[in-house]
Amino acid sequence: MTPPFNYPASKAKLIEDWVDDIWADFPTSVIEDSSFNIELWHTPQDEIILTEINPRAAHSYHYNYLYSFGTSLFGDNLALAKDGSEPKTTPWSMWKNGEVKNYTLIVLITTINPGNVSEILDYDYVKHLEDKEKILVRHCKQPSDVLRDADITAAGVMLLQIWVVGQTPQDCINKEIEIRSKIYKKKEDYEYPPTWASK
Repeated sequence: MTPPFNYPASKAKLIEDWVDDIWADFPTSVIEDSSFNIELWHTPQDEIILTEINPRAAHSYHYNYLYSFGTSLFGDNLALAKDGSEPKTTPWSMWKNGEVKNYTLIVLITTINPGNVSEILDYDYVKHLEDKEKILVRHCKQPSDVLRDADITAAGVMLLQIWVVGQTPQDCINKEIEIRSKIYKKKEDYEYPPTWASK
């Protein structure tokens, strides 16, 4: 969810200080004029656990930032690559200042079932989302693709990424639950945490 619905902006400084500590161990030449994607866990005890650092911007978040803050991750990266220009306004600074336009969620549609993708997902419903509801859908697999047992990982296979936008986090949660309940032709094994319930 962008911005996070369960992490207050008032705690942004905690993450900023943590990131500064991490960067202190890197030579300036490694981190200068470059974008990084940091993934982390934050515990209820305010412990921060690093899960990964990627020397690139996470391209799929371009739309989260666009829909939630009106910024362009692609544009910011091109400017940085061209002449080292840093953005004057970032999603992070806007989140800290309460300048949130919408909430955005990437709904990851995966499967643990081998077979024809067209027999796993209801593509009439996918077309409805795209054409009628004007929801952005990225097709990671095509309906004509056939998944083999060897293709299935522990996390499954990514079939679609769907960007859901709402005025509140609950709007996004409700839409995600609706989409997941309608999009599969075959039953998938998933469960929601207690914080993720439709209302």
